[in-house]
Order: sequence, then C-alpha cells, then structure tokens
Amino acid sequence: MLVRAIVFIVLLAPAAALGQEPLRQAQEKFEQLDFDGALAAAGQALQSATDSPAELVEAYRIRGLCLSAMGRGDDSLLAFRALLSIDPNFKISADTSPKLAAPFYQALAISRELKPISLAPLATKTDVQPLPRVRVKIEADPLRLVKGLRLCFKIGSGDWQKSEPLQVHEPGEFSLPLPSTAAEGKIAYYFEALTAQGGVLARAGDKKSPLGAGAAPLAAVVPPEQVTGTTEDQPLGHEEDQSAPAWYRTWWFWTAVGVVVAGTAVGVGVGVSGGSSNDPVDYNVSVE
Repeated sequence: MLVRAIVFIVLLAPAAALGQEPLRQAQEKFEQLDFDGALAAAGQALQSATDSPAELVEAYRIRGLCLSAMGRGDDSLLAFRALLSIDPNFKISADTSPKLAAPFYQALAISRELKPISLAPLATKTDVQPLPRVRVKIEADPLRLVKGLRLCFKIGSGDWQKSEPLQVHEPGEFSLPLPSTAAEGKIAYYFEALTAQGGVLARAGDKKSPLGAGAAPLAAVVPPEQVTGTTEDQPLGHEEDQSAPAWYRTWWFWTAVGVVVAGTAVGVGVGVSGGSSNDPVDYNVSVE
C-alpha cells in the first residue's frame, strides 16, 4: 500500500504542475531525484515567457533545491532569494530535507529586510498628446529581475489585449500609451512586470480586479485631486483661529481675575498686620 501511495504521488505531481512543458519536466525529474535534469528543465522554464508569477516561483524552487543538493550553496541561496522577491509569503514544504532547505531559510532571513517586487499604479495622464498615457511605479525590485513593463487592457466589452513591453533597467516611474480607441469607450487595464524573456513577475491589478474597473470612461480613471482647503495665508491645522476665542482666552476674563487676585492680596495683608484696630494704617496704591 505504501509503495502504491508513493507511486501515486509521483504520478500526480506532473498533472498538478503549473504552466508549460519545461516546468512539468523539471517537476518530474526532481521527483525522480534527477537533479541535473531537473535543474536544466527549471532553467528552460525561467528562460521562457511564463504566464504567472507562480510559475516562476516553482521554477526557482526546483532550481534552488537542485543546487542545494549538488552542494552549490551560494547559487541555491540566490535562487531562493529570487523566489522570495516574487512571493515573500512562500513556505517550503515541511517534509523537505533540512540539508536541502538550509539555503532557503538563509534567504528567508535576508529577504525579511527587503521589499519584494511591487508595482503601484499612478494617476492617468489624459491631457497628453497624441495619446493618453497610464502610469505605474516599480516600488521595489531587490534583485533587479524586472526588465520590462506591459499594459494589459480592454475597451468596453472587447477582448483583453497586451501592449508591447516597455524596457526598464531599475525601479522608478513609467508611463505607457493607451490605444487611440481608448477614449471612445470604457476602459479596464492592469500592469505586468516582466523578466527579460517575458515571464510575469508581478501585477498591479488583474483580469478579475482591473484598474478602472471597466465601468468608467477614461477621464474618470484619474483620481480626483485632494482638496485640503489650505491657502498661503491660512496653513492647514489652524482651524481654531477661524472661530471666536474660547472664554478662558478673552481679555475681560483675565482682567476680572486680576482684580480678584489684587483684592485678595490686600485683604491678606491687612489681616496679618500686627497693629491694633485703632492704629492708623497707611496705604500706598500705585496704579500703572
């Protein structure tokens, strides 16, 4: 029974594999402990245009484990760091050999101090001629894996389309033009960060949750400017100056307090004087 279970797991793994043929081959060969073959197949998967970040994560996982098994700890560490820059929440299987998994946990300790690959959409430029442009920011890319940006979009109820990748070299802000037909209908779009071979590393939005939601004209995609109500003469945070002062800040309140205090002081002075009630008392009152 145990042998059948092991065979079942090995045969099931390729069926559950992500993506393309090289990745399936890498999984099969790794299950067969063919580390050289699995490493080569994983390399082919990394050099192809994968459709999702999960496929790249799986390819890096197999690469890292194979390199670890072959005693190439530094290369294994780099593979796992690349994996974690794509998916910082990845957890290696608990039944993985501690010796093979050691570089992964080392990479995990390093990656905790770094931000993973991330994209942030920016306000759309609708006044750019001849075509409006959408903007995105690469906020983090710790290993400089991102080599291109691509816009995926659809107009109205049309099919999803992909723009030609824009080549990038380092994190920053980038703008991509929309097609001329974008202004004619409602638009939905999202961004993809790509490897040099076109593999998808990260997305900002997706088909299920696109930017623009597909329900707004292009002009409505632009976030409205925040109205702070500030002017050069009245900085934000001084709203209290615009209303009447509180009662305890008025001049008449503190004038009254001064009179009461002065009267009390005179009374105390008379009470503590040692003279008889019949003795004359001289007062010098100075008003300033």
